[in-house]
Amino acid sequence: MRNRLLEIRDFLLKKQEFLQIRKENLDMLHDDMSVENGTGIEDTVEDSIGAESQGIHFYNLRYDGVIAIERLPADKYVYLLAFIHALISQDSKHRNKYNLTPPTFDSINLDADFLYVQINIPLLDEFYIVPRETGPIEYNGQNYDLGVYELFIAEEVEVEAATT
Repeated sequence: MRNRLLEIRDFLLKKQEFLQIRKENLDMLHDDMSVENGTGIEDTVEDSIGAESQGIHFYNLRYDGVIAIERLPADKYVYLLAFIHALISQDSKHRNKYNLTPPTFDSINLDADFLYVQINIPLLDEFYIVPRETGPIEYNGQNYDLGVYELFIAEEVEVEAATT
């Protein structure tokens, strides 16, 4: 399954050296989760063993991804905002389709040099089921397994500084 919060975490871990944060100072969780009906429309998806088959858009998982960063150097805060914005912007079609609001950022000065930052990002992951004779999910008289589909994860983001 595609887990957008894990994609964001992995992206931030790739930027941890630049952001000067330690892995143990980066925490995330799912909050306010709700399940919504999928479209029921069939689409080609990859099943759990890598074979392509027709899958059904079964449900959506809507949640807030909460990212907490302790001891972020204060001078890296604007870069963190830019990185999150760039990453979220690459998923704008999906975000617009599901009316996902922009992320919110809260920060607390720990001292003159470091911040505690909390980012709340409304997210939605689509779940598909694929027919499988031995699948654990029984639906409409047939057995299914959860489908997997391709992940699109940003490997690089370019940020240009602007002067005001």
